[in-house]
Amino acid sequence: MTNERLRRYVSEVLFQQEQAECLQEDIAMETPPYPGNQPAVLDFFLQVPHAARRSLRPVRSGLVSREEPQGLLCVLDEESRSPRPAEQALYRRLSARLDSHPTPGLSLTTKDGNGNPPPKDQGPAFTVSHYAAQISYDLTGSLSRNKDSLPQNLLFTMKSARGRAGLRGPKAALSLHRGPPAAPSTANLEPQQPPRGRDLTEILKKKKGSSSFLQRLERCGPVTVAVQLRNSLSDVIAKLQACTPHFVECVRPNASGQPDAFDSVQVSTQLQHIGVLEMVRMIRYGYPVRLSFPGFLSRYKDIVVPTLGDQKELSPEERCRSVLQQSKLQGWQQ
Repeated sequence: MTNERLRRYVSEVLFQQEQAECLQEDIAMETPPYPGNQPAVLDFFLQVPHAARRSLRPVRSGLVSREEPQGLLCVLDEESRSPRPAEQALYRRLSARLDSHPTPGLSLTTKDGNGNPPPKDQGPAFTVSHYAAQISYDLTGSLSRNKDSLPQNLLFTMKSARGRAGLRGPKAALSLHRGPPAAPSTANLEPQQPPRGRDLTEILKKKKGSSSFLQRLERCGPVTVAVQLRNSLSDVIAKLQACTPHFVECVRPNASGQPDAFDSVQVSTQLQHIGVLEMVRMIRYGYPVRLSFPGFLSRYKDIVVPTLGDQKELSPEERCRSVLQQSKLQGWQQ
């Protein structure tokens, strides 16, 4: 899912950059399609419907609410918070979502192929056709793993603690050398002074509206793994969007790691999996070869001079257009 989102970011950057430059120069550009089924797959995992997005369509009997489908991570969170969470209930909700909103490249893994839930010994699962390959996901144990997190107030306490006092435990007093323990010194017999770090209550008192801060944390409950994954992915994309992108793809020449060995089949497979061929296909929808007017006239002077002669009254733009028109070339704009 993370690789799928990053791959879509690369596609968006390449296309948007190409489109922005063409629009700036008033050049028409054909809209390239997204490679594979990336939008549909990402919506299946990450879609978060909002109440404001619900559309109401009038009918004779009144107003009917038409809600957007929820993504897998949202459904996983809701089932994790239910009084009796079960993978079969999660599986049924995903099955209902796919029945109402079919997703290309995604299917539920069933034994009989009729849409019935799989038997208990098989476990609920679904298959996704990612841009690189087809992958099956097993939902067994997903609800318990999704709740594997620390409470919010404990996380806040650990982040607010100063020094290393919060990291000390019973093993901190263990000696790292052999032999009888040394006699305690006079300094060790004195009462220990409390740490100088600020107390959590003191920190909260200095915060505006902090009297109910811990209550709000408790009311929100622990952050699930699905929420952390969604927030982490959003942070990564936000950081990438704030930077100037430079894409570097690494390809292994062979599987054995030997020098001077080139496996063309493996290299071709990697190029397909990382989407290089799709990126080249997308760039071809634009105009990958771009030359300035003087640069074009200088580079192709052996064609320009016989075609136009010494027509100094024409501007560089007019001379380039005349050469291209007389050469009867296609697929160019200026």
